Amino acid sequence: MKFDLIIGIEEIKFLRRNWDWHQHKVLRKQREAIYFIFGKNNKILYIGHTTNTTKRIATHVKSSVFKEMIQKVKFIFPKSFKIYLKKDPLIIDLEYWFIRKYKPPYNKRRDDPYKQTYVYVADTEKEKRRIYLLGAG
Repeated sequence: MKFDLIIGIEEIKFLRRNWDWHQHKVLRKQREAIYFIFGKNNKILYIGHTTNTTKRIATHVKSSVFKEMIQKVKFIFPKSFKIYLKKDPLIIDLEYWFIRKYKPPYNKRRDDPYKQTYVYVADTEKEKRRIYLLGAG
């Protein structure tokens, strides 16, 4: 899996004690991301999506139930979303796709967007899009 940014344990410890996450040179420019929080042995603890990276990651690092287990945080930014969407053009929720694939222990179950009722509409076979039937599924 390709990540656009990796923040390791030393930087996390430093940021937890001394530094405002809003000053992070990459995160302050890149607002939206899907992020993976890793614990020991490279185990994924949590996967999330945010439109405010600095605020959301600071919350996890400072006050989440697994804050002491965090070893690194890896980010995928929107420019890289297309890599995964090309592999499977029917992905409708990339964050949930990763959650289903890796099953991190701290992600709470939510409605599965893949179990909703939908129909395909397309101008060409290549441009398949899902249209959801409201109130169905």
